[in-house]
Amino acid sequence: MTTPPRPPRFARPGRDVRFDLLKSIALVCIVLAHTTPAPPKALFAFRMFDVPLLVLISGALFGLREKTPVWWKYALKRLWRFLAPTWIFFSAFFLVSYVLFRVLGWGHPFSRQVVLETFLLGKGVGFLWIVRVFLSLAVLAPVIRELKTRSGKWFPVLLLLAYGVYEVFCRAYEGTGLISYEQVHRPVSLLLYAVPYGCVFGLGMVLPRLGRRAAVWMGLAFLVLFGGLSLGYGTDLFTHAWQYAPLQAFKYPPRLYYLSYGIGVSFLLYGAVHPLRRLHPAVGGPVRFISACSFDIYLWHIALFHAWGWFVKPRAGAFEHFAAHWAFLFFGSLAATFLIRSVADRLGRMTVRRSRADAV
Repeated sequence: MTTPPRPPRFARPGRDVRFDLLKSIALVCIVLAHTTPAPPKALFAFRMFDVPLLVLISGALFGLREKTPVWWKYALKRLWRFLAPTWIFFSAFFLVSYVLFRVLGWGHPFSRQVVLETFLLGKGVGFLWIVRVFLSLAVLAPVIRELKTRSGKWFPVLLLLAYGVYEVFCRAYEGTGLISYEQVHRPVSLLLYAVPYGCVFGLGMVLPRLGRRAAVWMGLAFLVLFGGLSLGYGTDLFTHAWQYAPLQAFKYPPRLYYLSYGIGVSFLLYGAVHPLRRLHPAVGGPVRFISACSFDIYLWHIALFHAWGWFVKPRAGAFEHFAAHWAFLFFGSLAATFLIRSVADRLGRMTVRRSRADAV
């Protein structure tokens, strides 16, 4: 009697479906932000919780570890986990695009500077700042976990103090050019993004211990804070007229106005999915796959973003729509990731079977 083949590693159950679902929601929203033309203003503003949610869930998953890993071993492992696939992916991307453009008789779309900045995770091909955020979190995660263990109930207070110092720093240098979107691709951004997102990551570590009611109340508290800041930022001092202050203006680097909204919505979403323990297989399988392969999907969406600009957008004309662009980016990235992972998983199983046969 032959043993039935095991499902691919990324499709097996056993993961916390709540965190998988929230990570999938975050990824959907991140891809939505990169569509052209941009989605309606209300939708674009609503989905601003995406990166804080992703960082919060990463902190929750790290906090569920039984013990704090050795700092340098974990940091090196995670850095390699992010850098190796990123460099391999973009090496293949630049090679394929170069060959394709040569065949078509077009000039190569990327300069040497863009290629170099991509491998250094600078501006490059775009959308790489999130990778830098998670690289910094890979280094900080064991430190934050150890701080949580040693400080006990004072841990939230330490996070508040750390963020307070960061906010004071940002206010002190506001208007100098240091606190601006232009700095997002420069080395100084490592500090300007590591501290606030490190605090969000630490906050995520306490998330699994919260009940549904506590998560909802915390979400509402953060949204009340967001509402107060919205009134403050949007009210004219002379006319007292109020106008919505765009969250996007407070995202690079992340400020309290942006983070309070993102964390508030994230806690409410966690409260909404808290009772879930399983999903219908038709939904649970794709959700687990998206969550487990979220980084691969993110890299593929960058490549497909450029492919859309090269081949689809010039011919779309009046039919160009953000929903079509989103579907192309998200489902195209999903399909490419599934294909590559499936082939790699099958080749891995074939190698194992051959080695066992040789051993016999």
